[in-house]
Amino acid sequence: MGASMSRLRTCLLVVFLAAVAATVRAGKDGIPAELQAGLVSGDPVERVSALRKVAALETAEAGAALVPLLADPNERVVEKTVEELVPFDGETRDFIVEKVLTHREARLRAGALRVLGACGDASRASAVTGALGDKEAAVRLEAVRALGALGPAAPYEAVLGLLEREREGVVRAAALEALPRIRPAEGVAAVRAHRGDKAYEARVARLLALGEHDPEGAVADCVESLEDKDHYAPSAAAAALLAGRPRKAAVGPLIQALGRAEGRLRGDYAAALDRITGMGNGLDVAAWRLWWTYNEDSWAVPDRPADRSMKTVERGFYGLPLLSKRLAFIIDLSKSMADPVKGGSGGSYARKVDVARAELQQAIQSLDEDVRLNVVFTREAIEVLSERLVAAKRSNLKAIFAFILEREPARLGRFTPYDALVKAMEDPDLDSVYVLTDGVPTANAGTYFNRGELLSGMDRVNHWRRLAVHCVEVGEPSKAWKGFLQELADRNVGYFVKR
Repeated sequence: MGASMSRLRTCLLVVFLAAVAATVRAGKDGIPAELQAGLVSGDPVERVSALRKVAALETAEAGAALVPLLADPNERVVEKTVEELVPFDGETRDFIVEKVLTHREARLRAGALRVLGACGDASRASAVTGALGDKEAAVRLEAVRALGALGPAAPYEAVLGLLEREREGVVRAAALEALPRIRPAEGVAAVRAHRGDKAYEARVARLLALGEHDPEGAVADCVESLEDKDHYAPSAAAAALLAGRPRKAAVGPLIQALGRAEGRLRGDYAAALDRITGMGNGLDVAAWRLWWTYNEDSWAVPDRPADRSMKTVERGFYGLPLLSKRLAFIIDLSKSMADPVKGGSGGSYARKVDVARAELQQAIQSLDEDVRLNVVFTREAIEVLSERLVAAKRSNLKAIFAFILEREPARLGRFTPYDALVKAMEDPDLDSVYVLTDGVPTANAGTYFNRGELLSGMDRVNHWRRLAVHCVEVGEPSKAWKGFLQELADRNVGYFVKR
């Protein structure tokens, strides 16, 4: 069944890309037949290889032949297509503006805007501005991003007008980040005036824009956002910004926020306090209050912020505290998870997967019944316990544990962390993830399998979401991947442990 579905998807992809190529009249003259076939291959790795070879031809026909891949369903293919099209100028950019920006396929229009933004060609600002009126939000989003990338060459009033009339929160978020890049002083003033947006993405973007362009003035905005009642993301972003630019004015409000917080935000506030002060009181609100009572007047910000650290706990997941009430576990079930490791009863050896299962079951059993969770396995494909978070009620544990125990490491199993994270993030309520693996992402599998691309990809999808990604390493990675999980956690306000 799986193989049949894979073949069907491949056939549909080939038909789709061929249809797009036909509608944009992509040139094929001078493109070898084997490269033409590679551009519509069912394997995204082969498509990337082919598009790079086509780009190396450096002809207008080659540029036109790459254009259909701007609508590719694989994000890595789209990124590589954008990268390869940026050096093409003149005739190819005219083709993109005249034919692609008006194409009926929204993904193609969005991809074209990514090229125009990345190339930094100020002469195309008018064409990009026209896309602000596109009927599809995804296209308007890329148009705003492209204008932000153009900076002072972009029309400020057009982006400001979009912010005032736009219905979609993510587009308003992009506009808030673009305005100060176009006109720094006026943009900061407009961003600061845009308060109380209904979309959490826009509230996060407002803080990020102020933090980048007016870091001193942003402290008060961040302190105010610690009390955001509608979504965790603005508060998490505020805590991270305060931790990154330590100020004495943030300490008292962070202690107050920690005392009122529930769920994962307790960890965000405690981490910010530890980093600013170096005190290491963690989640102990009473200790923070007592220390601040006696030291508020005399204390000064240390010259060097403290390193991020985390105290392990007995009841958690491999020592990581389980603070969130909306969390997911992502477990690697590639072949090597069947290897033995010391961790069985009495110090005996057991399979890595069995040790992981025991830790996972113990962690889930320790959760309060108002906590909701999901479990995601990466095997030949990504398998999830549920499309939505499941309550950790005692009545649900039997089904949850059955799902965990039924899955075995697969001989052809693949560890694809980016795809697993994106799958888990489909639930809008999720705010924390725990990733466990004994190895490294499987080569040539999933959307991203290159270290830098994977980290950058996660930066993009988590830019406004502010998901906390905690990582557990139970094996020894190759030299090229050493420190990867630590970096993944650090870049996504999480913690890392090695066992």
